[in-house]
Amino acid sequence: MVDTRFDLLSDDQTVKLAEALKAQPDLSRDYPTPALLEINRRAEAARLATTASALHKLPLKAVEDSVAEVLKVRDLTYPLDEIVSKARRATSEYYKGKLATTAGGAPIVKRNMTAVVAKVTKRLNARGLEDIERLLLALPAVYEQLLIDALDKEKINPQDDQGLFDYVLRSVRVEPRHYLLNEIVGAALGAENIKLEKDELSALRDLAFQRGISLRDGTVRSAVRKLLADAQSVGNLRQYVDRYAARGEIDTAQFDESIKSEMARFLFARGVTIPSLAAFESGNYDEYFALAFDHALRVSEGSNDPVDVARTKGAGGAEWDYTIRRISESDRPIIRAELIRAAGALYTTFIEGEQMYVYDIADSLLTAWHRGELDIPDGDAASQLNRYEILMRDRPTEEERQMHYKRVFNIGDAEMLSGTVVNETFPSLWDNLMYEVTRYIDKIERYYTEEKFISRTYVYQAIQDLQYNLSEYMTGSTPKKTAEMYHHLQEALDIIGSDDVLNHVGGRRKSILAAIEHIGKASLGVAIPAKNLVEMAERGNDIFRFIANFAPENVADDEFQRFLDACKACIVNQAALEPRREDEGNGDEFESNGYRNGNGYATARRRTHRNGNRVGGRNNGGNFDDWES
Repeated sequence: MVDTRFDLLSDDQTVKLAEALKAQPDLSRDYPTPALLEINRRAEAARLATTASALHKLPLKAVEDSVAEVLKVRDLTYPLDEIVSKARRATSEYYKGKLATTAGGAPIVKRNMTAVVAKVTKRLNARGLEDIERLLLALPAVYEQLLIDALDKEKINPQDDQGLFDYVLRSVRVEPRHYLLNEIVGAALGAENIKLEKDELSALRDLAFQRGISLRDGTVRSAVRKLLADAQSVGNLRQYVDRYAARGEIDTAQFDESIKSEMARFLFARGVTIPSLAAFESGNYDEYFALAFDHALRVSEGSNDPVDVARTKGAGGAEWDYTIRRISESDRPIIRAELIRAAGALYTTFIEGEQMYVYDIADSLLTAWHRGELDIPDGDAASQLNRYEILMRDRPTEEERQMHYKRVFNIGDAEMLSGTVVNETFPSLWDNLMYEVTRYIDKIERYYTEEKFISRTYVYQAIQDLQYNLSEYMTGSTPKKTAEMYHHLQEALDIIGSDDVLNHVGGRRKSILAAIEHIGKASLGVAIPAKNLVEMAERGNDIFRFIANFAPENVADDEFQRFLDACKACIVNQAALEPRREDEGNGDEFESNGYRNGNGYATARRRTHRNGNRVGGRNNGGNFDDWES
C-alpha cells in the first residue's frame, strides 16, 4: 500500500496527484476510498484558491475608469476642421491644468458622485446642445471642471442632479466657449499670417462670440475672414465712437459698452467710412454719430420699429433680426396649482365616497343606529354619529356632489344648472395621459440604454394639457364645496373605523376596509373591491399633485418615476375593476360613464339595489323623519 499521508503535499502537488489518479484509474486502487475523496476535495480547494489568486493579481478597473465613463458626453459626429481640432486639444490641455489646481484633493472621483454625474450626463446627452457646447462638454476635463465649480463655488448640493445640470448648461456657454473660440480665431489668424490692432482684435473676438463659428472641415478660415472684414470696419468705427463720447457734448455716463457697440454697428451698417482722423475732427460726421447715439438709445429701450426709426433723418431702416414675438409663450394660461390639488381631492372624494360607497355605508350605519340594530348608546362613536347627522343637513347633497363631478370630470349624468359649462375634454385628456405613460414605459422597457435616452416630450405635453384644463374648470364654488365634501367623507370614515363599529362589523381583521366590504354586502347588497379602490384613490391623488407641481425644466428623475408608478397602479387597478364581458348585461345594471379606454380612471358606476331603491339613509336636505330606509 502506498503511504496515504499527503498532508505535507503542496497545493500544486495535490492537484497533480488528483489529475494523475483521474487519468490512470489503476493507481487509485492503492488508495482507500476516504483517501481518494480527501485528495479530490483538497485538489478542488487548491484549484479554487489558485483561480482566486489569479483574479486578485489581475489589475482592477480603477474607480477613475468608472467615473470617466459617466463623464462622457456624446461627441459631434461630423469631421472637424483641422484648426478646430487643434483648438480643441489646446482647450482640453488648459482645463486639465486648471483642474489639477482647482480640484486639489477633491476631484469628482473622490466625491462618491458617480450615480449623480451619470444622471447629469444622461440629461446632457438627451439635450439639443449647440455644436460648440457639445464639443466642449465632450472634453472630460471641461465637464469635470464645471461640475467642481458648481460644487465648490456655487455650493450646489452634490445630490442635486437638476441643479448641477442647470449650472453646467449655463456655464459652458461662457468661459469654455470664450476660450475655445479664442483658440480657433487665433489659430486661423496665425494660419493666414494676419496681425491686428487691439481694437480690431477686440471687435473680432466679440463678433466671433456673438455669431459663433462653423466647426466643419474646410469652413473655419473663410468664416474667420468674413468676421474679420466686419470686425475691422466695426473696430475702426469704434475708435471714433470713443472719441465722439470723449468730447463731452453728451453726458459720458450714457456711453456704456452696449451703447458704444451698437453705435459702431449702426454706422457700419449704414456704410459710413471715415478716411482720416482729420475728417472726423472737422465735424462733417457729427450728424451720423448723433443719429447712431439716438438709435443706440432706442435699441437699449427696446424700440426697433422701422417706422419709428425712419422718422429720424438719415436713419435708413431699423436693424431687426426677424425674431417674432411668441404669443404662445406670453399668453399661456395661468397654472393654478392649488386648484389642481383641489381637483385631486375631488377625485379622491369621488372614488372613496361614491365608488367605495363610504357615504352610503355611513348613512346605513346611521339608520341602523336609530333603529337600534347598531347598539352604540354612548361613547365616541355615538357622538360621531350624532354629529354626522347634524352636520349632514348642511353638507352638499348627493345631487350636488354629482353636479361637481360632472362639471369638472364629466362623470355621471347629473342635471346641471342652466348655463353650466361641463369639462367635456377632461376624459380624453386623462386617457391621453395614461396612453402616453403606457407608451413611454413600453419604450423604456424595450429600448432604453445609457446611451439611448427615451424622450418624455409626449408625456410632458399630456401633463401640461391637463394643467391648463383643470386650472380653467376647477373654479367657482367647486374648490370650496370639495373641502366640505372631503370633510364629510372623513367623518364617514371615522364612523366606519371607530372601535364600536369595527367590533360589530369589522370581522376578524377589525379593519376599516373589511368593515366597508362587509357592510357593502350585508346592507347595500354590493361587493366592494375596497383595496383596489383605495389604491386608485391614493395613487390617483399622487398623479394630480404631480400635475399641479409640474414644470418641465425641474422634473427630478425620482419624482418622475414615482409619477409613473402611480399611473401604473391606477391602470392596473382600473383594469381589475372593469367588468368581464360575460358579466355585462346580467343582474345588476351598470350605468357606465367611463372614458374611451378607461385607462387609469375610475368610471362612474352606480348599481340599483333592492328593486331600484338605494339602501341606507339618504339626505334630502330635511330632518331625520324625511329619510328613506
